Amino acid sequence: MLTFFGQELSTKTGYWVYSKNRFNFDMIGVLESNPIRKLTFGWNLFGPLDRIAKPNGNAVSGTIWYWNEKETKFQSVNSGDDLLPRRSYWIYATNAVNINCSTGEVLD
Repeated sequence: MLTFFGQELSTKTGYWVYSKNRFNFDMIGVLESNPIRKLTFGWNLFGPLDRIAKPNGNAVSGTIWYWNEKETKFQSVNSGDDLLPRRSYWIYATNAVNINCSTGEVLD
């Protein structure tokens, strides 16, 4: 079991942490071996395992957003840009869909 400030963390679940000051923390655990993540209808916090092409499919064809810490604002992912590991993205799914976190393939 992995905890962060007393909160149990689960695999394949996105977490948003607010801090007034920049800080680093180490996470110890076992990497998830199954790269398939189910996105639910609506906004999903998503983190790719590797550098992947921007997911494209009927269920995730809208704008994808990430937090740009240098500019302190949300920024959209441009067409043709890759999603990067160790960065979280907000993806809107128009229906439940599976996505491969290692390749970006949408499995409708």
